[in-house]
This record gives sequence, C-alpha cells and structure tokens, in this order.
Amino acid sequence: MHVLIIGGTRFVGRHIGEELLEQGHTITLLNRGVTPDTFPAEVERLRADRNEPEQVRAALEGREFDAIVDCIAYQEAEVELVIELFSGRIGRYVYISSSSVYRPSNLLPIEETHPLNDGTGWDYARGKIEVERLLERTATDAFPWVSLRPAYIFGPYNSAANAEFSLFQRIEQGRPVLVPGDGYFFFHQSHGRDLAHATIAAIERSEAIGNAYNINGRYAQSGNELVQAAAAAVGREAEIVYLPGATRRSEVGRYFYWQTRPAQVYSTEAARHDLAWEPRFDIHEGMRDAYRWYLESGYAEAHPYDFSAHDELLERMADGG
Repeated sequence: MHVLIIGGTRFVGRHIGEELLEQGHTITLLNRGVTPDTFPAEVERLRADRNEPEQVRAALEGREFDAIVDCIAYQEAEVELVIELFSGRIGRYVYISSSSVYRPSNLLPIEETHPLNDGTGWDYARGKIEVERLLERTATDAFPWVSLRPAYIFGPYNSAANAEFSLFQRIEQGRPVLVPGDGYFFFHQSHGRDLAHATIAAIERSEAIGNAYNINGRYAQSGNELVQAAAAAVGREAEIVYLPGATRRSEVGRYFYWQTRPAQVYSTEAARHDLAWEPRFDIHEGMRDAYRWYLESGYAEAHPYDFSAHDELLERMADGG
C-alpha cells in the first residue's frame, strides 16, 4: 500500500509514517521541508506550502496513491483542493481531526453523535469543524473519507512545549507541580502510536468509510493520576501545589495544556467495533514510553522549559494574591 502523508515530520505524522513503514507499506511525505525528518532516504518527499494551493497542486496533480492521511488540515479550502485532485481515484482519505470539535457535555462519555461546537471562538477547533462539515457533504463513493478525533495526544516526539516533557522537567528539578482545584478533574489522552494504529485500521477497513471516531486511551485519568504517572516514569516524588478554583481557566493554560477545558471523556466503542482497534497504552505505560524518548533524545538540554511564569504565580500565591 502506498500512502501519502500530508505533514509527517513532527509528531502525529511521524508516528503514522513509522508504523506504516514497520508494516511494510510505502509512504510519501508532503510538507514544506522546514522540519528535518528521520525517515529513510528512500522515502519520497514532496515539497509544498499548504497555504499556497498552486504549490500543492503542482506537487500532487496526476499522482496516484492508495490512501491519504492528512495531519495538518486546518481550513476547509485545504481539503477542498485534495478532494478536487483525488476524487474518484483514491482508496481512502483519513483526516486527523480532534476531540476539540465537540460542544461541552453534561453527560459522559461523549460519543461521536454528540453535537459539534459550531459556534466556538477557538480558531483551531473551528477549522477542524469546518473540515468535518465539508467531509460530511462529500460523497464517499468518489472520496471515501474517515475522520479520527483523538483527545490530547502525548508520547514521543510531542511538539507541545507545555505538555508532558515540561512536566518531566518540573519533577526532575524538584519544582512543585501546579494542579487546578483538587486535581480530581478527568480527561482522556491519546498516545501517538495508538493513533497510528487506528489510522491504519481506518485505511484498511471498509466499515470506517464516512464515519468519525473517537481515539483515546483505555481510561480517563484525573489530573492527580497524570502527575503520579509522570513522577513514576521519572522515578521521583512529585510535590503538588493545588491552585485555587479561580485560577483554573485564567491561569492554568499557561502551565499545562490539558487543564484548560471542561471534562473530556470520550467513548471509543465505535472505533473498537468498526476498526477492530484497541488502545495499547494507558497513562502509566504512555508516560514511561514518553520519558524513555525524552531521555534518549536529550530533550531537556535542547528545550529547557521557561518556568518564570510558573514561579511568578507561586510567589503571588505565597503573598496571598
């Protein structure tokens, strides 16, 4: 199977590309060529800026692939061009969407039938929703699409500065870990390699065509459990400082990306049934895997985290502010 990966150099696309190669498939990458990749020399690399449609057209027009995995589409027009170029001659198009498309819910877990948050003011989520709405209007007989909605993605290669790698640095340096409220807020995460396995299943299984699927880990964990899993991976105790409820939305997003939205717990029953997929990583296994790569890659030396805002908040709290 020959798969075009749009993106493919940083985080999600890297996991997907590696898994495809390990399973014996052929991949071609389409990206700007700004970020070096670690794939073998024989992997074909096409260059185009997604914001320049004529570059994309020149790179892809007339090309043949069995499937396309789109990791970096954030605007409807970007996918309209892919549909134009490949309608009637592609076996599968897999869109990497996001769980951020959903409206907040009073009932958990959130299933794929839950309404999308069309009125959101968050540009990232709004773009993902626009692409999903476009796919819903697209006939699957000519353009067989699947949309995957991962929760917060973690694991090796994570490019989010304030994610688990900053948490590892906090714990290694003996810094307190800031957790909102009492830490008993629950959310799902998705390990990058679990998302890669789901992506390949979405390509291979006909039951997936025309559907969207939640993709996340086995369990929803609390903020407390996440910190404990990270501390266990590092092999040190974590000192937790609980933030007052008033700081939860206004302050915490500066410290941890996973603490800034309402409870995020998602059902994966549809993916388990249609894709015959099971997540392989829980939060403890995933954190151990992430920390292994963090050490092997020398991440802390290359990307030391700036804790100045963190320290300022602790000082204000100590002063009663």
